[in-house]
Amino acid sequence: MATTTSRQHPYIRKRSRLTRSDPVRHVPLVATATTRTRAPLDSSELNRLRKWARGRGHPYYLWPDVPIPAWRAALEGIASAVAGWLSRGPPVALTLSRGVDARALGIAAFTSGLGPLLGYWLETGDLIANDDIRMVLARHLRAARDRWSRTEQLAAQALAALAETGISPLVVKGGHTALAHFPNPAARPMTDLDIVVEGESFARGGAVLEALGFEPIERRRDPLKVSLTPPGERLGPVSLELTHADNPWAIELHASLARSFFRVRTIDLGPPRVARARRFGVEVRVLEEPWLTAHLALHASEELHRLPMLRLLELALVMRAGCQSGLDWDELGSLLARNGAERFAFPAFELAERLAPGLIEPGFRERLTRAAPARMRRVVGGLGPASAQRLASVSVAEKLMWARGPWELTRRVSDLFWPTGAHSSPGALPAILAQRAWRLLRGGLRLSPSRE
Repeated sequence: MATTTSRQHPYIRKRSRLTRSDPVRHVPLVATATTRTRAPLDSSELNRLRKWARGRGHPYYLWPDVPIPAWRAALEGIASAVAGWLSRGPPVALTLSRGVDARALGIAAFTSGLGPLLGYWLETGDLIANDDIRMVLARHLRAARDRWSRTEQLAAQALAALAETGISPLVVKGGHTALAHFPNPAARPMTDLDIVVEGESFARGGAVLEALGFEPIERRRDPLKVSLTPPGERLGPVSLELTHADNPWAIELHASLARSFFRVRTIDLGPPRVARARRFGVEVRVLEEPWLTAHLALHASEELHRLPMLRLLELALVMRAGCQSGLDWDELGSLLARNGAERFAFPAFELAERLAPGLIEPGFRERLTRAAPARMRRVVGGLGPASAQRLASVSVAEKLMWARGPWELTRRVSDLFWPTGAHSSPGALPAILAQRAWRLLRGGLRLSPSRE
């Protein structure tokens, strides 16, 4: 799959210069009613929480009433239950350490992305827990079902509109795995729908979605993608406690499968082998193995510093299904090797193996370990499925671990001082650098790895 540069796509620069070679019929989105069990998070309260978090050097941990050690201990309890479910099968018990209450569990269930699935397991008898835990997880599942109803409606309208204009998108990540690899699609929460539209169809696909009422809110050039939200969508969360139906939702429109690793290297696995499948009532394309496993692993590795446990479980479920249908480990290894992706996929595969020991073929695992730089092996060696998500601190060693050799190290350091996300908004750079300096002073950015 060829990656097209942003210069070839007027859509990525200015909406008024859209290329619309085919007529696009305007189909307004249907408003979706959602169930609100509590008042939305007030913007002033959200700003207060963000200010509190920034002041303590951990801008991503926003729960003052839940001590970070209690949150971490709750994540460990969740990881133990998930690992038991994968290795021994159900039923498994979810228990909490002394001093860790249901409130901490609820936040851990939210940040891990596993609250809905744990609630579903409780409902089906796969999970055993006390009444306090059951109440918390039942609430997560109810919210996730409302969320899925909204996702299903928005995704169906968007994909149908693309199909009407002859565009056959490639649906990746949760839009595919929720329906193909989870016991219930609501159990796999989604913040967005990721679709790939290659070549000249990329600009036309954006035009179709805009005619439907979606609004572009973010554009990136390397790799080329645009994020679009439904009309009237909130940009801030309704809830920081569960995956609320009205928390922000978007379509991520990608021009390729490429993923950029912090200016060190851009990895593109295309052209992939694909299959036809019905997703949200529309015939689309989905990745076949080994591209499916490779793409999920690279995505999880790239977001290692904030990696929710859901992504590791998802990768484990996909690999397990692949093994049952004949996943070829040599083919997977060759795919990663010929695209220079082995070391970049190593963190995700290694952590998935720790969640589900014995799942990964030993020779493949050893191949990735040899490809990983020593710094990367040290950082990943200090992490586990529960401790991989570090909302409170991250180390400089981890930020540099992707680089090999002086040139890559120079490129990675340049990204620390001129972050990729600031390219499209130079005015944001001083605030980003000031926040990083403050995090270093407050301990949120550490020189060496730490489990917090």
